[in-house]
Amino acid sequence: MPVGCAAPAVEQSVFIGSLLIADAVTARFRVDQVLSGSVEGFSVDGMIDVRYGDEVRFLEVGVSYIVGAAVDPELGVLASTVRAPAPLFGGNEIAGIDDADVDCPQIDSPVRTVLLDGSSVETGVFTPLRDAERQILRSVLVPIGVAFAVLSGLVVLKHLLFALGRSLRDLSVSGKPSLIGRRRRHGAATSKLERF
Repeated sequence: MPVGCAAPAVEQSVFIGSLLIADAVTARFRVDQVLSGSVEGFSVDGMIDVRYGDEVRFLEVGVSYIVGAAVDPELGVLASTVRAPAPLFGGNEIAGIDDADVDCPQIDSPVRTVLLDGSSVETGVFTPLRDAERQILRSVLVPIGVAFAVLSGLVVLKHLLFALGRSLRDLSVSGKPSLIGRRRRHGAATSKLERF
């Protein structure tokens, strides 16, 4: 490493592990193979806990990963990350951020968890929802269906009540339904036709 450049983080261990269980911040792996470093002092019966913080939600139980982990200086436990570090806005173009004449090499942090093929773990915003398509659709369509059924029922009830009211009104006036209104309409229509 050239003089004036920051040394990259050093990993405690890199291993291939299958995710057994995860809670809100920690993942427990079954260690299948140690690639570098040592898991001594952190492994119990072939299992090892790695702290991820809120990034643990992107890992899937039963999937194997290549895990690069380092000791967290504050907590004293193994820690890793899923996301690649985001570049600073503007990078080295920001005035005064890199006034040194030394060109430092860009070295990716080994403290990261990736898939077995070396590709990054999917960390999109909607990634946790991709397996819940049916539940999401149901949560949208069921309330719409219930609202439509209730409104349809209210419309049918309204028409039934108006029809019942008209029938009772007609029965109370003459004792039987009246067709006078209909005859007058037909009579008016025939008188208009006779004029032409």
